[in-house]
Amino acid sequence: MKTQDIYKFLTIMFIIVSFLGCEKENDLANITTNAQIIDFVPEKCYCCWGWVIKIDSDTIKADELPNSELIGYEITTPINVKIETGNKVIDCPSNLYDYYEIKSLILND
Repeated sequence: MKTQDIYKFLTIMFIIVSFLGCEKENDLANITTNAQIIDFVPEKCYCCWGWVIKIDSDTIKADELPNSELIGYEITTPINVKIETGNKVIDCPSNLYDYYEIKSLILND
């Protein structure tokens, strides 16, 4: 193989690997939106513990909530809230929900 062909091959491989390595953007990070807290999972395992939050058709988790005493740990019906998310703090495997920082939480009526 010629040196020029090797450079072309390496360039093409670099481009392919770059695109395959891309992750979905954190489109739920740093937003303020209406949401529903739908569950609390008390199990103390990686990507288990915490509040389950539904935002439109997406679901996230939080291991801490501001004003958590307003929500509690026993959730029998969805609780309508307005939340401000921060960054993604735990990236869970594809079959589990990722964790986000919750900067503020206000109960909606």
